[in-house]
Amino acid sequence: MTNTSLFKQYKFLIIGLGLLALIRPIMKMTGLIDIFGSEQIGSIAMTILISLTWLLIVVKQKVEKPITVLIFSGISYAIFAIILSGILSPILDGQLQGPLTNPFAFISVIVTNIIWGLLIGLIASRVMGSGSSSQGSRGQVPRPNNVLMGHGVRFLVPIMYSNRKLY
Repeated sequence: MTNTSLFKQYKFLIIGLGLLALIRPIMKMTGLIDIFGSEQIGSIAMTILISLTWLLIVVKQKVEKPITVLIFSGISYAIFAIILSGILSPILDGQLQGPLTNPFAFISVIVTNIIWGLLIGLIASRVMGSGSSSQGSRGQVPRPNNVLMGHGVRFLVPIMYSNRKLY
């Protein structure tokens, strides 16, 4: 399945998860984040809660490729957050601020949320694959599963999964 067809299949989930994550910046803008005691603790707590929600939804839905879906969700959140900042910063602060005014910040927001989606996706794929044993049928080191191999992150698979003995 290509990334394009995967996006089409899960587009409402991806967009929904991206919109769900907007709770954190909206709470920050409205001051509701202070219910956690401080803005820093509130931001961390909301990030953890959003991450757990993403994880639970993807696992419950039995998403075929959770890593890719959550990377796309991170990208959708980044785009929504940049747009929200572009719309609301002139209204709230009187001038445009945020990632739209700084190319480095723009790229940083997108990359950060790709990494966020990747990390939660790796956890989701691990949780969804937790039914398999840690060793093969004859005590062999298991081969990497297709969940990881199908996401273009082959560089994460160490050489020890090779059939050749290295010693």
